[in-house]
Amino acid sequence: MEDNVQLIEEIDRVNNLVWNLRTTPNSEYNPEFMLGAALKKAESINYQFGIAHSLLNLATFTFVVKSDVAFAEESFRRAKQIFQDLKNEKWIANSLLTHAIIKNSSGDPEQALYLGLKGISYYEKHQSEADALMAYYVVGTIHKDLNKTDEALNFYTTGLHHAKSENSWTARILSGLSNIYLDRRDYDKALEYAIKSLTIIRQVNNVITESRALHDIGRIYRAAGNKARAREYLHEALKLKREHALKHVLFSTLFELGELFYENQNYAEAISFFHEAELNAIETSLPSKAGLAYHRQAFCYKQLKEFEKALECYEKLYNLQNEINQQERLEKINRSEGTLLREKEDEIERLKNIELKNAYELIAAKNKEITDSINYAKRIQFSLIAHDDFLKKYLSDYFVLFHPKDIVSGDFYWAVKQDHYFFIAVCDSTGHGVPGAFMSLLSITCLNEAIVEKNILTPGAIFDFVRDKLTSTISREGQKDGFDGILVRIDIATGEVSYAAANMAPILIRNGEIMSLDKDRFPVGYTDHPEKFSDFVLKTYRDDVLYLHTDGFIDQFGGPKGKKYKRSQLYSFLSGIAHLEMEEQCLQLKNEFINWQGNQEQVDDVCFVGIKF
Repeated sequence: MEDNVQLIEEIDRVNNLVWNLRTTPNSEYNPEFMLGAALKKAESINYQFGIAHSLLNLATFTFVVKSDVAFAEESFRRAKQIFQDLKNEKWIANSLLTHAIIKNSSGDPEQALYLGLKGISYYEKHQSEADALMAYYVVGTIHKDLNKTDEALNFYTTGLHHAKSENSWTARILSGLSNIYLDRRDYDKALEYAIKSLTIIRQVNNVITESRALHDIGRIYRAAGNKARAREYLHEALKLKREHALKHVLFSTLFELGELFYENQNYAEAISFFHEAELNAIETSLPSKAGLAYHRQAFCYKQLKEFEKALECYEKLYNLQNEINQQERLEKINRSEGTLLREKEDEIERLKNIELKNAYELIAAKNKEITDSINYAKRIQFSLIAHDDFLKKYLSDYFVLFHPKDIVSGDFYWAVKQDHYFFIAVCDSTGHGVPGAFMSLLSITCLNEAIVEKNILTPGAIFDFVRDKLTSTISREGQKDGFDGILVRIDIATGEVSYAAANMAPILIRNGEIMSLDKDRFPVGYTDHPEKFSDFVLKTYRDDVLYLHTDGFIDQFGGPKGKKYKRSQLYSFLSGIAHLEMEEQCLQLKNEFINWQGNQEQVDDVCFVGIKF
């Protein structure tokens, strides 16, 4: 693991070095060897960011130094895909911007602009980033080459405004500004920016940008009519480009020198530079520039009255134009095929979307029907459970906390008055949601039948009846549905309290002391060895508080460690709030549950009833 960390640091160091140099040839470094080694190391440990960064740097190097467009394009594609997989927005942007530079240098400014604008969108939101200046230079230069000089000026000046220090990108922006003012024939301003650019670039030792700055100054002097100074700077730029094999930026200086000698009527020397420019354009796969070189050579030969050679150049130009036209026709066909394919894919996608929309609408309609039905079931369920107006008649002080997990609930609280007894039940049916709600409705029906219709008035006997009813109706096929619950009977005349408890124990707090009361350890439902339910008698005193609750509260996951609330924790909490008014206790319990639950999903229905005597 430690070896991998060191290896990653080494890979990043190499890539950052080369990225900052932008693969400028340097006597101290061999970028191709360094990047190849970094790529192999990154692949050996599956370091995806290192692989992508190495590929991006290699793409730039092979284009600038080796003119290998195919390798550069493939490397860009692979690098960008990895950065996208990593969701690394900054390096997706850097890939797009670097690709834009290549496209612009290859004579495709429209595609370059598309890539550049996509790339700069990241840096418009992160202008303090170190590579932001590069972004503004790239997009500004593409606009300049498209003769959109106002837009170019805007990007250049914005970039300079956010520049924190002078570096090679500052120099390139100054060079771009110089070119704009040259086109506007403001030679003094153009020369001012160009000399500033050259001064900065010589401090940071970037030979590509230095050669461009020298070239720009030569162009300005030529346009201003100072041929001697123009020749001096252009020759210096050419020397630098040849020494460092900067093939992709060589054409411009060769062509500029050819133009300079043509203007001086030194046609033989002009032909020499135009011919070398032609060979460079062919080598670097720039046919349109080769055509310019043929055209200018033909002009020179005509001036020398060497008409056969002039004709040869025109024939080369004619053949080249046919090749370009044929290539453009093929590209147009490919684009048309691509357009048709995209249209076909779009139509398929449209049809899919229609199908999905129809399916979604059908599902939404069905979902609404189901939801409406469940909401109707909720209204039925709530009409059967005990209501405040009824409870207030027989309980002097109480609260009810009812918090279903879903729209409808498997937990329920129910009450009825029969003869001189008041009955209240808190029960937890098997399941929750719709299945639990059906079970609760059936259980309420059975309880009501036992007490009201059969006039069974002892809690244990009531549970016995309900159990028999449930097992005879729903347990005939091996089902074991039913409920755990507590049924409390209060004698309205004497205040005597008795109860039955199936797998749930009531809690009594008296004078701050908490007591867990007795219960039977079997449910109201199918059991292998059914026993009679007990009738427990409870002697109560003034200010005693009796709590009836289902297990949804104590089973809830939450808290700092995502664990269950637990019964002991509930006992402690109830002891601390039992002295409060019942309404306040209900509020405290609700807040405790919500705070404990936090972001966790509610696991079960919650039903909690408190009765103060």
